[in-house]
Amino acid sequence: MKSIQNAKTQTELHNVLEFMLEKAEIDFRVDLKAVKDNLNELSFSDQKKLLIKIIDKNQLYYNYSEIDDEMFVI
Repeated sequence: MKSIQNAKTQTELHNVLEFMLEKAEIDFRVDLKAVKDNLNELSFSDQKKLLIKIIDKNQLYYNYSEIDDEMFVI
């Protein structure tokens, strides 16, 4: 989320998208092909909004019981 918000250039935003496609939890209802095909047609601000919109927000939080799990430790 912060990487999208902090992106200052098209290249940075593209790198964030590539990371998202590989590792992030994206809402299962999103048509990723449509997003990739149409993203460049949007303004930079709208691209950021779209990438934030497709993140599965439920994956941004951890259950308290899993907070110490080594998989989630940063």
